[in-house]
Amino acid sequence: MEERGSGEERDQEGHERDPARDEERPARDPGEEQTLREALRPPGPVHFAIARRVESGVVRLEIEGELDVLTTPRLASELDDLVRRSDDDVVVDLRGTGFIDSAGLQLLLGTQRRLGRASRTLTVICDDGPVRRVIELTRLDEALGLTRGDERPDPS
Repeated sequence: MEERGSGEERDQEGHERDPARDEERPARDPGEEQTLREALRPPGPVHFAIARRVESGVVRLEIEGELDVLTTPRLASELDDLVRRSDDDVVVDLRGTGFIDSAGLQLLLGTQRRLGRASRTLTVICDDGPVRRVIELTRLDEALGLTRGDERPDPS
């Protein structure tokens, strides 16, 4: 743990910590099972990038990396801007995304509802893999207009 000049303590990730609420965790043996968080989140630093393309009445956002509680605010800002300032339909391309959590799903669903109220559509492109499995397991594939990269989105 690192101590700052103001006297507050921070953990390894830079978050403030309250020593009174800390619990001692025994060191884990290398062969011991990983936590659920470790099992679900890819190892290493968080990777996230957005590419925006406008194509004949459709704005396409290509997402690369992880769509989770840490990266969702960046995409939320971009989608909010599109909903407010554009009359185009929106395509979110998740083919370059390797991980999605409930924050990412909530953002996509909320965007779909906002666009629907404006008589616009959201289409999510995602090929087979862990992200598509999560969307299908949560039964959001139809609500999000989920399609594969080689399929053409239904314009209706």
